[in-house]
Amino acid sequence: MPGCSRLSVQQGAPQQTQGPSVQAPPQTEHKRVEPPPNSYYYFTEAQLMLKRGERERAVEMLEAAIALDPDSSRLKHSLATLYFLGKQVEEADLLVSQVLAAQPDDVEALTLRGRIKQEQKKPFEALEAYEQVLKLSPDQQNIYLLV
Repeated sequence: MPGCSRLSVQQGAPQQTQGPSVQAPPQTEHKRVEPPPNSYYYFTEAQLMLKRGERERAVEMLEAAIALDPDSSRLKHSLATLYFLGKQVEEADLLVSQVLAAQPDDVEALTLRGRIKQEQKKPFEALEAYEQVLKLSPDQQNIYLLV
């Protein structure tokens, strides 16, 4: 047939014997463009790491988040909780102090402060933190279970 190309098989590979030469378009790589990481990215990564049981990696992610957003009390509280659960009580106490300096009425931070002080064998400071919780949130009567 005129205008049609014929293929001949030599050594098992098809080859074009006549007609116009047609080349496949060059393959281009499609790379996904990732936005630069921000504190929320690291926070969510930390949550994923915790779900996988990778506490140390979650700590690294939260530290990176705080480096990008050093004024975030929420990030500091999250990292303080991980430090406390990992028996890094002094580091947890330092971060909770920073949270409470910025937000002295943060009930969750005060509760964590009480737990930290109990772990440090400072019962009067723990009781003071728990009393502050009750003053701010009287419905938290179960706080006495921690004492």
